[in-house]
Amino acid sequence: MNTLVEAKYDLLIECCRVNRNNELIETLINQIDDWDSFITSAYMHGVFPLAYKVLKEFLTNYPELLFQCKRVNLDIAQLNLHMAAELIKIVNLLQQENIVILGIKGPVLSSLLYDDISQRQFSDIDVLLHQEEIYRAVIMLESLGYRPEFSSDFLKNEMLLKIDKDFAVSTPDGKVNIEFHWKLFSNKQMQKGNLACFSADNVAVNIHNTCIQTLAMDIQLLYLLVHGSKHYWERLEWICDIDRLVRLNPNMDWVVLIERVRAMDIEGMVYLGLMISHELLETPLDKKIVERIRKLPTLQGAKAAIIADIRNDKITEGHNEHVDLENLRHLSLIYETKWKLLKEYLFMLFGIKKWDIFVVNLPKGFYWFYYFIRYYRIIKEIVILHHRFVSY
Repeated sequence: MNTLVEAKYDLLIECCRVNRNNELIETLINQIDDWDSFITSAYMHGVFPLAYKVLKEFLTNYPELLFQCKRVNLDIAQLNLHMAAELIKIVNLLQQENIVILGIKGPVLSSLLYDDISQRQFSDIDVLLHQEEIYRAVIMLESLGYRPEFSSDFLKNEMLLKIDKDFAVSTPDGKVNIEFHWKLFSNKQMQKGNLACFSADNVAVNIHNTCIQTLAMDIQLLYLLVHGSKHYWERLEWICDIDRLVRLNPNMDWVVLIERVRAMDIEGMVYLGLMISHELLETPLDKKIVERIRKLPTLQGAKAAIIADIRNDKITEGHNEHVDLENLRHLSLIYETKWKLLKEYLFMLFGIKKWDIFVVNLPKGFYWFYYFIRYYRIIKEIVILHHRFVSY
């Protein structure tokens, strides 16, 4: 990678750090020769508001560039405000029906970690409900003009509720997407951590004078670490979230987290995220975590590979099944043993996915037919990938 590209990413990462080096920032600014590329990368990585907050102090001699950055930041802020207002509306509607709801990611996380909903980019709204309340909530919103991605009758399909975790609904104007979650993880193994998502430890976040509950801090951290590894830590915003959350909770009970991670058999996924955050943003790590990381040397190579991908803007737009198949190589980065890797390969290839179920809403006695749908669809995807590879 050439020096100018290195300068772009060094500057981007320095802007994301809590303890920034102002002299280094000034030096790196003078090395940037393509600000359009910098703005694009900052936006794609979801950290443009953080970068703008820092750079506006240093770009006073570049009025046109400063104005361009200000417009981009204003667009993000307006979108965030719109989605925050939609979240508040949904929370109020569901609470009127006595439906308990937690906000996750999106505006809630932005307010929790940055104390400002405009400081973190997000593209949709995520909420968590009890599984038995999901159908009632979606039906109620559908009566108000909200539009489910698929028929809400699928929420009566026990196979879908078992193998997946969320259901998408859009606002009547189609401008905001809301994902209704009934659990945090779709993988059955990850449900062994005894995670009490609805508990007295839930955290209250105030957004525009509306109190919205979210996950307890320790569960929030675990959830974000797994989410980031599932998507190979390709965006800096996810790493910044980890950094801010760890710093916000200096008294985190790491012993409990380590025990949960072992029970869920996801050590590689969790420790990889902490390693990358420490490497890029100097996130302080508890000595117990450092000791455990030292016993997993295979993660060092994974960390280096992912950081290299970050610096090369290897960002995936969307995360559907087809994308997952194209990115099978990434699995080797997050599973520290060949056995775990093999199990994940087999699950990804042959385990029933929600897209198989959305082909047809079968009655309970015919759920076995989803395996045939799965095999047909996976063969079709492999043929498509083969043709694409041959065409190259």
